[in-house]
Amino acid sequence: MRARALSLALSSMVIVGAVACGGDGDSAATFQDVYDLGIDQYLGTVEPTAKRTEGDFVAYDFAPADGPQCFDGSTFSPDFHDTGSDNLVIFFPGGGACWSDLCAATYFTIPGSFAERASQLFGLEVGGEPLSSWNLASLSYCDGSLFSGDADYDDDGDGAIDRFQRGLRNMSAGLDMAKREFPSPRRILIAGASGGGYSTIIAPFLVRRVWPDAAIDVINDAGVGLAKPGDPTFVRGLLDEFNISRFIPASCVDCTGNGHVTRFIDWQLAHDRNLRIAAISSLQDVVIGTVFLHIPPDDFEAALTSRPRTSPTATRAATSASSTRARATP
Repeated sequence: MRARALSLALSSMVIVGAVACGGDGDSAATFQDVYDLGIDQYLGTVEPTAKRTEGDFVAYDFAPADGPQCFDGSTFSPDFHDTGSDNLVIFFPGGGACWSDLCAATYFTIPGSFAERASQLFGLEVGGEPLSSWNLASLSYCDGSLFSGDADYDDDGDGAIDRFQRGLRNMSAGLDMAKREFPSPRRILIAGASGGGYSTIIAPFLVRRVWPDAAIDVINDAGVGLAKPGDPTFVRGLLDEFNISRFIPASCVDCTGNGHVTRFIDWQLAHDRNLRIAAISSLQDVVIGTVFLHIPPDDFEAALTSRPRTSPTATRAATSASSTRARATP
């Protein structure tokens, strides 16, 4: 392992943290299998129609007709806070998920100033520096497809689209504007909670494309890639409905065979030597496990704490259960 461990915890929670570091090789080049499948196809393709100032934040609005939009067809608006830092947090708030069997998702953008105040993340410190002092790109979650979807649906059969799942376009447009606001950050932290946590699984591919040389850390809170253990048909069906299964490369062998997408995270770590990932979850996450996955709490805990498949280049470095307060360390 080339990097020091990223150690963190959230107060008043029992967590399991998995910390891993990437393997050797050039980052952008070794993600080429995924780029060849078109995951970066929407980067640099649209321009915002408006730029607004809201307190300390700058917001960009994208016309729904241009592609990026919330799942009800309304305007997607990412927010940015320039603190003058050399470092950047790219934040994905939570907001549920929506698919044909269950739809419980946020369909409106959440202002970055609210996300910053509401998240415990910004109370953490890295190397003695609070994350609240870093530049912030808040990519408001409103697509219901974990910032990954690329499909539209007429769920009520009336001939009109009523579920626009444009998450991949939204993320791409948001990162384009982040690049405009923060051209060359020294260090990037991708962070997300719940639905936003699942969004951090696909985000490193696009973030690496936009900033090929930056050191990238990920904090995945409550979206660690679990689905239904032993039932790969569920996760494959969900990936197909969001139209993102096409981005799993052939080199990610049996990527969803265990019923989860955790092996896709293994693949990332094995192909990017400048990537580190910290995964955090409650042992029995009622929202993710019971509400969305419909699995018993004990089954969720068993899947969360099971021994991962051995990988020579992506190593599970730490597993702990804690209810104490801690700080992130570099």
